Parts: sequence; C-alpha cells; structure tokens
Amino acid sequence: MKKLFLFFLFLMSPNVFALDEEQTEAAYSWLEVIDAGQYKESWVLTSSLFQDRLSSSRWVQALNQARAPLGNLKSREIETSTQANSLPGAPDGQYVVITFSTTFVNKESATETLTLVHEGGVWRPVGYFIK
Repeated sequence: MKKLFLFFLFLMSPNVFALDEEQTEAAYSWLEVIDAGQYKESWVLTSSLFQDRLSSSRWVQALNQARAPLGNLKSREIETSTQANSLPGAPDGQYVVITFSTTFVNKESATETLTLVHEGGVWRPVGYFIK
C-alpha cells in the first residue's frame, strides 16, 4: 500500500486515552478545512513547530498531490488516541495522536493520523499522515 508522508512525529511511549471535547473539536475542525480543499488555510492553523519545518507552499503542493486525488470525504471515525509529553525531534509538551478510519470517494479504506500539540492555550496540528 502506498504510504503518504506529509509530516508526522512518532511517539516514544504512548498512553491510550479518551479525547476530550476540545481535542476532538480541534481535530475535526482542522480536517474539515482540508476536506474543503483550503490547504493554505490549513497551514495557517497549524502549530509553530509545523510551520517552522514546512513552508506553506510546500504544504499546499503536498496536499494537492496526495490528498486531492482521494476525492471527497465519505466517512471518518476516530479509531485510537494516544498522548505523550515528549516526541523525538520535538520539544517537550502536551501531544495527542489520533488515528481515523477514513473513506474517500476514490479510496475506500484509509488511515489518517493527526498529531496535535497544546500551544498557546489551544490544540493545534503538528503532524498529518495518510496511508
């Protein structure tokens, strides 16, 4: 299966837990921006760490090549969520990694992984991966 690596940080020692309302809302809201094809806006909503490591133009180019061909969203459900206070190559902080079972018009079975970081009092995307 072809894997798409856009920008993802792997966990060192995950802890399975239930997402709170704020984390769930942050994840779904950001993914809705991508689903709407507003790729540049999705970059604006990411964490400073994400923006420092990937320019807006490279992000838009990556999503145009990888996400756009999948077509419209048909369904998306949370499968797992984990939390960590440290990630390789990232400063210590509050992180949550959420995996979604997703179906698109042009791809019946996909897994999306979204990593959020608590930054400035809100949860912001710091990584996104589709396979």
